[in-house]
Amino acid sequence: RACGLFVFACLVAFCVAQGTPLQEARELMKDNPLIDGHNDLPWQYREQWEDRVYENTTDLTTLVPTLQTDIPRLRLGQVGGQFWSVYVDCSHQHKDAVRVT
Repeated sequence: RACGLFVFACLVAFCVAQGTPLQEARELMKDNPLIDGHNDLPWQYREQWEDRVYENTTDLTTLVPTLQTDIPRLRLGQVGGQFWSVYVDCSHQHKDAVRVT
């Protein structure tokens, strides 16, 4: 029984020393920035504001619940960069795909 308690105590000490998985991930990301390869912000602008980017007064430096992306959440998630690519829905093929991009 004493051996079992010793093993249990060692496991608890090891887990406490290691930190939570979230703490470990945050430490890892300090030196290894996360590059986000998918962001629906342009699509959300298209859907919510009909592509009127320059008329939009949404302040992305504050939390914007109607969007999936804003600066506070990017910082909280420790996103180190964004890789942007163009997505066009298949329904635009052979019609207006270039304009939609």
